Amino acid sequence: MRANAPDTPKTNVSRNPSRSILVSLDNPLWNYALTHYANPQVRDICLQWQNEFDADVNLLLACGWLAQRQRGFDPDLDFNAINSWRADIVIPLRSARNGLDKKHRRQNTLRERILQLELQAERYEISLIYALLSGTEKEDLSSPQEAMETVSLCRRNLLDYLSRLDGALEVNQAQLNLMANCLATEM
Repeated sequence: MRANAPDTPKTNVSRNPSRSILVSLDNPLWNYALTHYANPQVRDICLQWQNEFDADVNLLLACGWLAQRQRGFDPDLDFNAINSWRADIVIPLRSARNGLDKKHRRQNTLRERILQLELQAERYEISLIYALLSGTEKEDLSSPQEAMETVSLCRRNLLDYLSRLDGALEVNQAQLNLMANCLATEM
């Protein structure tokens, strides 16, 4: 599906209570996230950091996407809408899915339906992140820029994001370097 096609899913996204903007659920950050999360190393580290530090996988992926566009991650942005969506929608769906017993066949259909809802909720969260990050720069963030070494910038972005989380700066440096290398790679 083309990003500018008339049937592209769109949603009203409020970055702050005083204004609402129209954002497509199909955006460059979503495409980047799908591609990079498919890498088992990225997925494993994202899930480990999610479990250890309560890291938001979508924001971890956004760090790499920003680095490919030669943009830094600004931990001082207003992430309230993103944090609320994650806390109120994404995490409860994940908890409900994880609460079902994988051994009971009868629960597998329900578990799969909840997983699909969770993925849709995460896609919406990515649209919130994209709207927030796109609003921070005047230029188009849909295509990569050239300048600073991308892996170094990605590493810095990850550290800037992790600095928002309790205990996350104690992250394994080998994992941090691997994650930066994987996320900075064009796929």
